Amino acid sequence: MDRSPPAPAAAQSAADNRALAAALLLAAGGATPGAAKEPDVILAIFAHRDDAELVCGGTLAQLGRQGRRTGILDLTQGE
Repeated sequence: MDRSPPAPAAAQSAADNRALAAALLLAAGGATPGAAKEPDVILAIFAHRDDAELVCGGTLAQLGRQGRRTGILDLTQGE
């Protein structure tokens, strides 16, 4: 009989978020296995609001000026 406690909701949520992020990358065409070219779509995924802007906002802006499509996905719980 397995007596281990159920996974906390936060852990389940994190796993769901990782699966969602992977699906979004694949749908955007930015994670093609074996692709040698630079991606046309860049999606920055961070856990908190403003993290992407603070960490890589300048890079995303520069990539946008180069003609690439960029996006930010914040995986928050509304906080």
